[in-house]
Amino acid sequence: MEHYWCLLRHQPKWQQRTSTMNMRRKPPMRCPTSNDSTPLANDTPDDNIEIIDERQLSKKSEKERERKRKSREGEDAEFNEVLSRMTDDRTVCMMERRKAIMKAESARMSLIALKKKMIDIKIMELDLSGIDEMHQDYFRTLRKEVYKEMKNRCRCLHPIHTFWRKVTHVVSHYSFYFVVNAQ
Repeated sequence: MEHYWCLLRHQPKWQQRTSTMNMRRKPPMRCPTSNDSTPLANDTPDDNIEIIDERQLSKKSEKERERKRKSREGEDAEFNEVLSRMTDDRTVCMMERRKAIMKAESARMSLIALKKKMIDIKIMELDLSGIDEMHQDYFRTLRKEVYKEMKNRCRCLHPIHTFWRKVTHVVSHYSFYFVVNAQ
């Protein structure tokens, strides 16, 4: 193939083609700022057309870049809006979740307190006459602890009969609850 090139490269068709290829590869030269109004000797009409085309291309590409930048800004604003809505929704969801957890924990603590009260009531009502001395001492100690806890919880000095009135009311209320649930 190279031997054909050696023969044809001096032909006018190929001379013109190589010169235009060289011109395209070179960056466009800027005209020097001078007060001369005489055209330069090596300017040809083809060169001026290429420079104008390149200038138009650069303006078009600049406008295209500006349009893309504006569309990206619009997309960014839309994205930020969606992101802020998502974070707000997540915050609301987390708050609702915390409330539900706190409510469940409160219900669980209430149930534990109720069960403890029921056990305390059974300890206080237990008949100690039919059991041996060692068990009687154990249950008396438990009764004293229950009484101290109840006294500390109330933080007021009620007569013992007021305490027992409250206990019997609680027992009658919750004994119905346990009878119904046992069936």
